[in-house]
Amino acid sequence: MAFSLLGICQSFNHTASNPTGAILNTSSDTMNFSTAKSYSVVAIQPVVTKATGTMAGKSYLYTSLDGVNYVINDSLVLGNVTTNSNIWVKANPPYVYWRIVTGGATTVTGTTSAKFVGKNP
Repeated sequence: MAFSLLGICQSFNHTASNPTGAILNTSSDTMNFSTAKSYSVVAIQPVVTKATGTMAGKSYLYTSLDGVNYVINDSLVLGNVTTNSNIWVKANPPYVYWRIVTGGATTVTGTTSAKFVGKNP
């Protein structure tokens, strides 16, 4: 599916307890993003970068209507490569709250980041 997203690419925010998005061994990182409105199409790109060790684990995309109760919407399996990334495209999502939780599963150090772009016709 090819299309053009016209919008500003915005970054997910890390939590205050882990502002750099660091992952150490089996720890996890949480990133949040919220919008003031719905979009007809959104694209979300998580990026997990390995610094040392053996990368394994998973990134989960959670969505919410109220910012309190989240459900799993998608996932990315992390392989033992320098950079793990994917683009999740969602058509007509009713959600305005987005969360990505990434957890390591081995002896690894790395960092996480994610971008959000929304489009309306």
